[in-house]
Amino acid sequence: MSTVLVTRPKHQALSFVNELERYGLISTVFPTIEIRPVPGWQVPDLSFFRGVFFTSPNSVQFFMERLLAEAPAELEKLRGITVWAVGKTTAKDLAIHGIETEPVPKIADAVTLMAEIEHDVITDNDFLFLRGSLSLGTIPAVIAERGGRCTEITVYDNIKPSVEDSALIKQMLETGEFSCLSFTSPSTA
Repeated sequence: MSTVLVTRPKHQALSFVNELERYGLISTVFPTIEIRPVPGWQVPDLSFFRGVFFTSPNSVQFFMERLLAEAPAELEKLRGITVWAVGKTTAKDLAIHGIETEPVPKIADAVTLMAEIEHDVITDNDFLFLRGSLSLGTIPAVIAERGGRCTEITVYDNIKPSVEDSALIKQMLETGEFSCLSFTSPSTA
């Protein structure tokens, strides 16, 4: 029987593991990152921005938790500006809060998302980019290239797994115990 290494955080892996089981595959869940909220940032005045970019369900979770707890009046402002989501799950998590997003590209990555946004939407406008600590910075780079301005807020940290857990998985990789490796984001890779 084939075994798949699932690198998602444990709290996000269950639906994927269940889907793999439907196809007769065994899963080993090894989160290559642990997700933790970043302290110390504040929800900005969202009326200042032309739009907001959410790059993962984690960015939605940690931003919305802070917004609802500390600045609930900003929710209506967020609902009134353009919101982009990288991936369908991110868009669905925003929809739970009544936030509509622009259409999600078929390929769920920042490069594809930015390629589908017209240049004039970006030029001379301000945007908010909600990110994890390992963000590749693609969205802010494209915004700058197109003459826009981007405020970045790191809302969560990606923490590496323990040395002991890593050594166990390394041994399993070296002995060929996995048929497939799955990565769901640049930070898990």
